[in-house]
Parts: sequence; C-alpha cells; structure tokens
Amino acid sequence: MYGIFLRKNLIKNILYLTDFSETTFRAFTFYLEKIVESGARKITLLHVQDKNKIDKHLKDKLDEFDKIDTERLEDEEKNSH
Repeated sequence: MYGIFLRKNLIKNILYLTDFSETTFRAFTFYLEKIVESGARKITLLHVQDKNKIDKHLKDKLDEFDKIDTERLEDEEKNSH
C-alpha cells in the first residue's frame, strides 16, 4: 500500500536536469504537456556546473558560460508564453 502511495506522489514533483541546450529545451517542451497531464504539479529545472572540473580547464570561460546559460533560459521563458 505504501508503495502505491509513494508512486502516485512521485509524479507530482518533477526534477528536470538541463544543460540549457536546444536539445534539452526541445525535449522539455515536447514532454511538458505529457508531464502535466500525468499529474505533475511542480517542475523544477536543475542546471549544475561542477566548478572543480571547470576551473581546471576553463576557469576563464565560466562567466561566459553563465551568461550564455542565463540568456538561453530567458529566451526559453519568453518563447514559452
């Protein structure tokens, strides 16, 4: 019984991992309606940059990456309304 309850409630909150690429936004847009129809009430986008890995090779590019990611997210927000 607890397992059934748990599965029903798992779908209410979706954690969507993204790198803010066009591919992940297309996938998100494609599945968004299906996710909502299945009962999701909250969708959280998660984008993570591993600073330790980036610093070794691309430390000077991190601000540029952040700017690009912010612009992609803002563009997607404008296009989704």
